[in-house]
This record gives sequence, C-alpha cells and structure tokens, in this order.
Amino acid sequence: AHCDNEYNIHTILLGKKIAILESLDLSNVASGKYFLSAAPLKIEGSDGAFVRAVLIKF
Repeated sequence: AHCDNEYNIHTILLGKKIAILESLDLSNVASGKYFLSAAPLKIEGSDGAFVRAVLIKF
C-alpha cells in the first residue's frame, strides 16, 4: 500500500515525464559505474509494466 507521500512523489515525477523503476534488487551488485537499460513492456491502458532490466559494468 502506498502512503500519501509516495503518491505525491510519483505524481510529481510522472508529471515531469520521469520514469519510476521500483523493486529492483541491486544488493548483490558490486560498487562501480554501470549502464542500466530497463525497457518496459508496452501494455495499452496500463499505468505500469514489467521491465527487462540489464546492467552493464563500465
């Protein structure tokens, strides 16, 4: 469940066309510089979608 503050943050970011990436577990990733690609599935009428996240270390 989202609290009001989380909803407000989501509204602000999405209003500025900033994508939100949630529930990405990076706890086993070593420190360093990476390129992250997270291409979402295009689901008509949806306000969110699963992504295929790819992390490439520089």
